Amino acid sequence: MGTRPIMNGAIAFVWDNFGPLHVDRCNAVAGDLAESTVYGIELFARSQLYDWHQPEATRFKKATLFAQGSWNSVGALSLGRAIANAILERNCSSAFLAHYDQLAILYAAIRLRAKGVAVFTMGCSKFDDAPRKGWREWVKRQFLQPYQGAIGSHDRSTDYWKLLGLSGDRIFGGYNTVDQTRIRALAAAGGAGEAAFADRPFLAVARLIWEKNLPGLLRAYADYRQQAEGPRRLVIAGSGPLESVLKTQAEKLGIARHVDWLGFVQTEQVAPLMRNALCLCLPSVSETFGNVVPEALAVELPVLISAQCGAADRLVEHGRNGFIFPPDDHDALVRVMIEIGRDEEQWQKFRARSAELAPLGDTRQFAASVRALTG
Repeated sequence: MGTRPIMNGAIAFVWDNFGPLHVDRCNAVAGDLAESTVYGIELFARSQLYDWHQPEATRFKKATLFAQGSWNSVGALSLGRAIANAILERNCSSAFLAHYDQLAILYAAIRLRAKGVAVFTMGCSKFDDAPRKGWREWVKRQFLQPYQGAIGSHDRSTDYWKLLGLSGDRIFGGYNTVDQTRIRALAAAGGAGEAAFADRPFLAVARLIWEKNLPGLLRAYADYRQQAEGPRRLVIAGSGPLESVLKTQAEKLGIARHVDWLGFVQTEQVAPLMRNALCLCLPSVSETFGNVVPEALAVELPVLISAQCGAADRLVEHGRNGFIFPPDDHDALVRVMIEIGRDEEQWQKFRARSAELAPLGDTRQFAASVRALTG
């Protein structure tokens, strides 16, 4: 498969649907690579999982291939052809494609390589996300054959790309990042002053699915309320199939009147919630990364995070800007919930360290990786 020089060429980014973080990434690349035209190509107008609002594409050009439809309703060949055509028609010399495991993306990647476009993949999967079977890993390696590099999320994520056969010197981090300037502006717009330390609740921002381990969080919160002096409220922002199950569990645990259920919350509401929370809680039993963590760091919020989350690799330091605990260790979660709210002086130190680590979660990291691959 041939390639052609890609300096100063147009760059395309492909995701199934654009949420706030996808827009952030494309805006960051367009700002950093002023010599390149940046195109954001979303496959479908609506997400199957999230009812999010899209920030404005202020620095790049965005296109939607299908006003209706999803992976299951559009044929793989038709979808792959549409992706490749959209990139070739815009005369892009490089393309970054998510969802490498989809047949449509594989078809598009092969065709683009044959036409001389440099193709790269993006994602945050880790080896420890799920039990791995040898034959499935072999198939993944075949699906990755067209790619000339990848952007992952550092450490476990980039190690997994290497395990799947991509060259280590063509793998960079910074995939799961956010425009922290935008998050801070949204947080500031949410109110004049910040909540006092004593009034700050625990905050969980997550889809209500089993992977997020919210049943475990509710059990830990119930024990926390029994053990802590002046226990705090728990705020849960998110929607999903487990909503009724979780609310029933809260009733049985006797904590229902101490838990606030906000439903699905857009980013413009999440940022003020983070600004006035005690900490972010992410106790997931299965989690590739945890995109809410760089958002939390943008507003100097400490984090309680399961070791299963990719964000724990670099964005959280145990005992410095939060705590990392095993996802199946109930007692450990109770202990750190008590500890994080015990001492305001320590909590302020945690906030300061979150502010210091925040640049690692900014979209400038993503833009730098794109430059490294395309330059």
